[in-house]
Amino acid sequence: KKIVPFYDFDHPGGSAVFSSVHDLVRFGMFHLKAHLPNQKAILSDESIDEMQVGTADMGNGNRYGIGWATCQNSYGYRVSWHNGLMGGVNTTLMLVPDEKIVVTVLANSNTNQHEIICREILSDMLPKYAENLAIASAKKKSNTDQTAMEFVPTSELIGEWNGEIVTYKEHIPITFWFKENGDVVVKMGDQLKTLLNDVVFRDGYLFGRMIADIKTEDANRHPYHLHITMKLRDKVLNGSITAITCPKDRFGNALSHWIEIIKK
Repeated sequence: KKIVPFYDFDHPGGSAVFSSVHDLVRFGMFHLKAHLPNQKAILSDESIDEMQVGTADMGNGNRYGIGWATCQNSYGYRVSWHNGLMGGVNTTLMLVPDEKIVVTVLANSNTNQHEIICREILSDMLPKYAENLAIASAKKKSNTDQTAMEFVPTSELIGEWNGEIVTYKEHIPITFWFKENGDVVVKMGDQLKTLLNDVVFRDGYLFGRMIADIKTEDANRHPYHLHITMKLRDKVLNGSITAITCPKDRFGNALSHWIEIIKK
């Protein structure tokens, strides 16, 4: 394992906030309206409630409000939460409003253990949560073989799709060929054809990863892969194509652009 050297961002205030578990728990309790006598009421209780009203659909029963992701039934409980992710850091801040519980976990590594630990803490505190989590985990395990199956394109995908990627510099033409054998061939602009890897088509969304050049200075500061998330809308697939920095000593970030393709 390597220690991540110090790095900073070019958008101070937008992220990269340094905090402690104690401060985050106090922040969470404030958003449960469990105010301490010496705390200044920066937000009214009505505003706090409004922040946790999910208005944007995130899928899988989750919604997004103002700074908080929400779920009305997370293993039997209404929750609000937010995760944090930077190079060498992963965090979780979870609220269970009806039980007045706040759980925060900070990890100084790139791992999913913070989410696992958060669920284990809530399982110890809430027996019904533990019971429902165990049922869901068993169901997920039984579906593992199905999830691991190779990509098999449906008839609605098979064929040629043409469109473009929109960056702040230019519009890049792009073509996808979905083959019956599961191969997805992609050609961006005048670049060589490449394969879309790790392809998944689930609930109307197409996911995949490939190597190509999106030709922007900010993306090309570090080596990267392009990750695709597109939703099928009739004969149109559109969504995001994101340049995600390849892991190395000094971490970069993810830069997203619009992509849309239409079936020929």
